[in-house]
Amino acid sequence: MDAKVVRALGAAAIAAAALWLHWPPPGAEFNLDDRGFVANNESIRTPAAAAAALLRSFPPAENARGLYRPVANLSHALEWPFFGDDARGYHAVNAALYALAVALLFAWIAGYAASAPAALAATALFAFHPVHTEAVDSVAGRSELLALVFVLGALLAFRRALFAPGDALPRERLDGRFALLATALVVLAAGAKETGILAVALLALELAIARRVAPARVPIGRAALDLLPFALVALAWATLRYAVLGRFSPENDGKFFAFASPLERAYTMASVYLEYLRLLVWPRVLQPDLYYVNAVGVARALGPRVVAGGA
Repeated sequence: MDAKVVRALGAAAIAAAALWLHWPPPGAEFNLDDRGFVANNESIRTPAAAAAALLRSFPPAENARGLYRPVANLSHALEWPFFGDDARGYHAVNAALYALAVALLFAWIAGYAASAPAALAATALFAFHPVHTEAVDSVAGRSELLALVFVLGALLAFRRALFAPGDALPRERLDGRFALLATALVVLAAGAKETGILAVALLALELAIARRVAPARVPIGRAALDLLPFALVALAWATLRYAVLGRFSPENDGKFFAFASPLERAYTMASVYLEYLRLLVWPRVLQPDLYYVNAVGVARALGPRVVAGGA
């Protein structure tokens, strides 16, 4: 059997297993933020309301959250005519999106892995890691799943813009069709979740790898021009988000970061990074909401956890 067919079958098997693991049982319900994002979200009930919500916070009735995720809200509006108040349908879509993300991840990893077994092993590690239950098994995790799918799609499209199929050297110039596709996918990723805009940094990394392979074909000036449209997209997105919300961060509503200074927020995020690392190595406790309030809390001073996380 052809090696490409074997790789494709292996990736499909991993994606199917991930779908099976996260497929919702009968009676699956809305939990925690699922209710605000779907069950009680009036903006997904009609096409007119969904269109108006494209320029409102997510969800529109909860502006204090400081979220602008029109793509995520639109995905729920598209589901509503089919599932209504039946939570299981939304959970099933999450599982399907996760399976798609797993397949895309394999395609991306395979471009760098030394062998097909290595690519399959890395994909399986991601697909079956327990920490992903927090995003996949909560309908509110739709934002993360959509952002992941679009970011991986952007990476694959940008690589195709950089490299012709089967060519180890980068093109003399980007293939405009795939560069445009990558740009559109970055926009969709940012519209799904704010962190999706970090795809621009990953595209810069792809360019850096191409430059290392063939510096003469990817000079600094060309790399900067290749990234310029994506940088402009990021700037435009930040401007639109601010215009819609009127601020960059959530309101002080008595929750996690309320009344914390900028320095305390930086300390806390460093502590959270360390917690992320622990969850990757030892995911003993998983909790979908307000986990860091209990596990980390607000770091008020520089300490060992902050230093380790910042490193």
